[in-house]
Amino acid sequence: MDVIEAISTRRSIRSYTNQILEPAIIDQLLRLGTMAATGSNQQPWGFVVIQGQEKIEAHNQAIKADLLARLDSLPHLQQYRPGLENNNFSVLNHASNLIIVYGDTKSHYYRYDCTLAAANIMLAGRSMGIESCWIGFGEYYFNSPAFKAAHQVPEGFELVCPMTLGIPAACPAEGPVRRPPLVFSR
Repeated sequence: MDVIEAISTRRSIRSYTNQILEPAIIDQLLRLGTMAATGSNQQPWGFVVIQGQEKIEAHNQAIKADLLARLDSLPHLQQYRPGLENNNFSVLNHASNLIIVYGDTKSHYYRYDCTLAAANIMLAGRSMGIESCWIGFGEYYFNSPAFKAAHQVPEGFELVCPMTLGIPAACPAEGPVRRPPLVFSR
């Protein structure tokens, strides 16, 4: 699959098989992620890899409990209350593979660089039949001091992108139709 096809056909997938990706595949995805453009060649990225449905499910339950405990202060998440209260709903998509991208705040460009690294991982995965989904629900939990300490994330690194990934449980349907680019000036 070429890059144009990967870009054109990539979708956020929320249903995976329970297959744990081989360490060599994860390492290849991370290496391709770090081929991203990087401001002033700072290469500010760092990664946490978590695999196994039981481990990921424990984080799913912790995220849901954390969000529900402070949902009143998070108006942008109010619409998700029924899902967060549903025991069967998984903010981590019942995944067996999770990559969390952090950026070193010493680099002014860490958010941009790490987002580009995450996109590279997603597109490289797509080209190999591995799908992914950026997990917005994880923005607080995965950046908490407790989680970062438990996973040896150094001080000064901030969360950029938690993503689930794996072999899709079903072939995705056609994606949403995109609006034409909004061009302000030519």
